[in-house]
Amino acid sequence: MNPTIFLKLEGATVEQAEHCRSIIELLFANDVFNIRRGSVTLHFDHEGGLKQIERDRVVWRKDNKDKPVAKLYDNVILEVK
Repeated sequence: MNPTIFLKLEGATVEQAEHCRSIIELLFANDVFNIRRGSVTLHFDHEGGLKQIERDRVVWRKDNKDKPVAKLYDNVILEVK
């Protein structure tokens, strides 16, 4: 079963609706809706066409509740030769 999203674009022309559909498809194809701990910037040209998708992801932040370092390495065996 394929999930379906319906958008009602009151007053939009067929061309405007197709324009929105093509942009939304690009957003899904580029996992824009699966971003976690980050942001996405969309760049459009002078005609409103989507030209670039830019991702910015937070890798670490001081106010994170990090696991104690010792816990991260509980099952690690370090061999030095």
